[in-house]
Formats: sequence, C-alpha cells, structure tokens
Amino acid sequence: MKRIRLILTILLLAVTCSFAQKTNPLKESYNYKRALEAMQNEEDNSTIMQYLQRELEEHPKNGYAYMLQGVVYLDEQQVGQSLEALNKSVQLLKKDKECLKDAYRLRSKIQDELENDTEALADLDRALKLDPKDMDVLCDRAEFFYQRDRYEEADRDYDAMIRIEPGNTLGYMGKGRNALEQERYDEALKMFDYCVKLSPDFARAYAFRGETYMGMKKYDEAGNDLISAIDKGQDSRAFILMQDFKQPALNTLIAKVKVQMAKNRNDDYWPYYLGVLYEGDKQYRKAIDAYKTSFKIEPDPSVAIRIGNCYAELGDYDHAIEYTDKAIELDSTETSFAAQRGQYYYDKGDNKTALQIYDKLVEADPENATLYYMRGFIRDNSGDIDGAIDDYTLCIVLQPDWETPYRERADLYTQQGKQAEAEADYRKAIALDSTGVDIGTAFCYLGVGETEKIRPCIDTLLADPDHTSGDLYNIACIYSLMNRPDSALHYLRLALENGYTELAHIRLDSDMRNIRDTEAFRQLLSEYEEQIRLRNEDADEEGSGSGEEAVSEVPFTKENGVYKVKCEVNSLPLHFIFDTGASSVSISMVEATFMMKNGYLTKDDVVGSQYFQDANGNVSEGTVINLRRVHLGDCDLENVKASVVRNQKAPILLGQSVLSRLGKIEIDNEARVLRIRYRK
Repeated sequence: MKRIRLILTILLLAVTCSFAQKTNPLKESYNYKRALEAMQNEEDNSTIMQYLQRELEEHPKNGYAYMLQGVVYLDEQQVGQSLEALNKSVQLLKKDKECLKDAYRLRSKIQDELENDTEALADLDRALKLDPKDMDVLCDRAEFFYQRDRYEEADRDYDAMIRIEPGNTLGYMGKGRNALEQERYDEALKMFDYCVKLSPDFARAYAFRGETYMGMKKYDEAGNDLISAIDKGQDSRAFILMQDFKQPALNTLIAKVKVQMAKNRNDDYWPYYLGVLYEGDKQYRKAIDAYKTSFKIEPDPSVAIRIGNCYAELGDYDHAIEYTDKAIELDSTETSFAAQRGQYYYDKGDNKTALQIYDKLVEADPENATLYYMRGFIRDNSGDIDGAIDDYTLCIVLQPDWETPYRERADLYTQQGKQAEAEADYRKAIALDSTGVDIGTAFCYLGVGETEKIRPCIDTLLADPDHTSGDLYNIACIYSLMNRPDSALHYLRLALENGYTELAHIRLDSDMRNIRDTEAFRQLLSEYEEQIRLRNEDADEEGSGSGEEAVSEVPFTKENGVYKVKCEVNSLPLHFIFDTGASSVSISMVEATFMMKNGYLTKDDVVGSQYFQDANGNVSEGTVINLRRVHLGDCDLENVKASVVRNQKAPILLGQSVLSRLGKIEIDNEARVLRIRYRK
C-alpha cells in the first residue's frame, strides 16, 4: 500500500474530525468506526473500502464516510474517484465546519494534482474562510503560491503564520526559502538565523542556511551548516548540497567530514558521505577506502554498489562485480543491482554472462523498458542484429517517448539496408529532442544526411563544464562515423585521459568501425589497457585480506530446526541463533538491560532506532546499539550494529550484518560445526 500519503491524511482526519461533534450519530455508526479503526491500524485499503461501502449503503448521506473514501481512492492514485467522493463529502458536511475545512483542504490537493490551479486555490480559500488561523491550511496555500513563483502572496501567508504562532519556525522557514529563491541572500540569512535561534536542533534550518551561504560564496560557513544539518538529523537536502562543492572549497569540506568521522567512530554515515565527496571529485581510490570503512561498520547494499561503481570507473570490473554481488547478498530483491552486475560483465567483455543475466531480469520484469534496451544494446554489440531490433522495439512499445532506442534501432536498420525504416526512426528521435542539440541527436542528423547540424551539438556539449568522458567518447564515435579518423582518435584519447575505461565496448562498438583496423587505434587501446592494468594490480580486495586463508570451526547445537552458536559480545558469553535470513544482529530487551546494568554496554553504545526484518518477513522496530566486539570462534569483529527488540521473549539472532563480514560460511551437519573461511 502507498502508506505515506494515507497516514498523513489519517492524522488530519482522525485528529480534527473523529473527536469533533461526537454526538453526531453518523460518526458513531458501526461500519464508519470500523473503517476509521482499520485506517489507524494500517489495514489493507480493500478492507477499509468494504466497511465504507457498507456504511454508505446503510447511510447514503454520511459525508464523513465519503471523505474517508476519498482518502482511500487518493492513496490508490484513483484521483477521479477521490475527487467525486470528496465532492459528495463537501455537500454533506456543511454543518461540521472542522471536517468541511479538512475536506476542502484534501480536495485542493487533488485539484493541484490535476493542475486545476483555480479550483485548488478556491478550496484553500474556502477552508481559510472557515478558520483564518488554521496553520496547516495557511502553510498549504503558501506552498501553492511558492510552487508558482508567487512569492509576495506566499510571504503574506507566512507573515500570518508568524503572527499566529511567533514561536513556530514554519513561517520564518517559508519566508527564508522565498528570499533564497529570489537570491535575496541577506534577507534569507536573517530568517534562517532566527529559525536556528528558535530551534537549535532543527536540521533543515541549518541546511537552508548552508545553501544561503553557498549562494553568497561563503563556503566555509556553508560547510559548517551542512555538517550541522547532517549531524542533527542526517538531512537529505544537506547531503545533496554537499555534492555541489567544487575545489578548492571541497577540500575544506572533506576535512570537516573527516573531523566528524574521528568524533563519531561508530557512525557509518560519515565515512559514507566522505566517499560520496571523493567519488564526485573522481578520487575513486580514496572513495573506495571511505566506503569500505562505512561498509565495515554497517554492511549496506547501497554502499557496496557505490564501491562497485568506483572500481568500474577505474576499469577494475572484477572487483566491481564482487561488490555488486555483496549488494545482492544483502538485498536480492533490488533489480537494479543485478542489472548493474550484467553491465559490468559486458564492460569486461563477457557478453555471454551479461546476456544470461538480462534474460533472467526480463523474464522476472517483462514490463521494464530499460531492461529490454540494455539487452538489445548487448545483442547489438554481439552481432545479433535481429535480436537487438526485437528488444529495441519492445522498449519503444513500453516507453514510446524515449528517443535513444529509436536511434539505436535506426542504426541497425541502416546496416540492414532498410533506409525508409531507418529514416523514420531517426526523424522520430530528432522530434523527441526538445533542444535539437543533444549529442545523441547528432547521430540522427548524420543518419539523415543533415551533417551541418552536427557541429552545434558538439559545441554545445563541449561548452558544458560538466561534460563527461562518456560525452567525449560519443564525439569520437560521431567523427569515426563521419570518416574523420584524426578527429575520432583525438577525442577517443581525450575520453580515455578523462577516465573512460570501457575498453571491451570500444573494441565491439560498431561506431568505431572506420578506425578500428588502424594501427593508431590499436596502439591507443593497448596503451590505456596497460595503464589500467598497472593501476589496478594492487587493488584492495575487501574480505580477502593480505594474509593466508584460515578456517575456524564453531560448534553448534540444533534445536527445533534452528542453529545455536556460542559467541562473546563485549566479553559476555551468549548463545545466538544463526539466522541467514535475518538482516542484522538482534538481542532481546532482557539481555540488553543485563549488559547495560553490568557494564557490558554504556550509554555511548546506544545509536538510535531502526526497523528490521527477519527471515519470515516480519518487521519490527528496535533500539540500535553498537557492539564494540563480537568474538565467534577464532574471528573478531568490531563495531557491529544490533537491534534491541522490545519483546522480552525475542530470540537472539546472528544475522547478515555479522555473517557478511566473516567470510565464507559452511554448515557441516555431520560434524555439527559452522566452518568459517577467512583471511588472517
């Protein structure tokens, strides 16, 4: 179920409507109350709707039921039916001003989604006429104005909010954001300063103030505020803004993040942020080291994927595949991980394995246009023209407004001599490019013989300071197809110098056919192939260590189908259930309390809270603690995150956050031991 929007609306309805005018018999009717309870208990929408339909059969003029029905329809993204239900609700709730106001507010959101601006604003005005001091509705209307660049009107609503609740940060934040959008930085700074004074732990205020300092080119102050925003609330806006830093300000920001790492050694997110900054600056080795530090503290599939990406940028596809496999071990449900794995096999020249991976992905997700495109691309560069055309066609059927598969299919039609079909696809791709100067469109201009339009595409790309090595490679391809070998080789060298590492693709790419057999082409690729080999021969292999392989055997007992092993946590002997399906380590409140009272845990070991999942798919909330040392057999692990389950009878589980760091684990049922293979 799409719960976020539903839960927010439940809060709106349950607080304002369910407790207002309790004497109204329609609110006390059985099916209406059951529907409201089902909402509050987050039951399925189908169950909620059954209660509401029964209610409306019994009481067809129950406006409260229509309002809840509108919420459910909206949650299911059935916007038209939601609007119809809310229209009925508005007509029937004239005597209940509180709920009528909420119905107007909710209907305004639907009208906004339908881009009916006049109706959306009218409903907000009606709601405010019923209660001019409703902070939520004022905030909604201010946001409506902000989204349409109507800043003066938005400011009037924010001023009203400040008059009503002068201690609430919302009004000041809104005025500051409006000023920031208009580059009135001094005024924005004044607003965000006041927000920080009102609420010193409000992370988003620091993020916006940091953005204001960035606009003022005061990057040192900006860095301090973004660090504070992350420290106080791991603010997502601050994380995005940090990635906009360029040298030399970036080096200062990196130093600030390193200070936070030193202060918070058990937190996995500071080394992760450091890795992101290094990766954005193309310092891939340093990024890998930072990401590995984060991954060691808390194995996370997204971190493993980033490590793989960095290795791929270095041309080290074996390690890229290794870390993608780690990500898949941690989350086998994410299709993009397997797709990335297939891409890496293609990049290293193993087209057979890449196609096998994409065959399985397409079978599992037959309506994913991107998967057909990627399989078609691999077939294209493996010589299977008919298969590639079939895949590009399926991609176009599923996503007809994507220009790239038209262009790729046109190239193949050209190779088959089907000029009419090729030109039709080229023209379609050109029509889909709203700018007319995209580098991809340059290939289409070449295909239809309009070569005079190619140079503006190249000039536009080169004028962009953020152009990539892949962009330079595309220019090389265009010049190769134009049979201008000197220009093609020049831009190919520039692409390689700037980090393009997909040498296997270069050798297969049909765009390179006019220069592939030249000695200069062969020498260029040999030169960079050797550079990549030398650069990566000392690559660090996570989990393999530098020493010899060792084997640790840990005895287990098997009770009721589960394996129990002895291990020590912070020197306290405990029995854990060995559970490969659990995502993390978890202990019950009983053990955690004992450890805290007896000095095995300290207050500094309490990290926060998170939701976790066991092998049965059950999700629970727990307090997260840091286990400074976990000893299992001959293996020692430091800084292992664990969840404290509030259920006192919960089993003590040894899950993937430990198992993935130990090495290869075998279960020997005959010898009754877990055999762990690791590096000393």
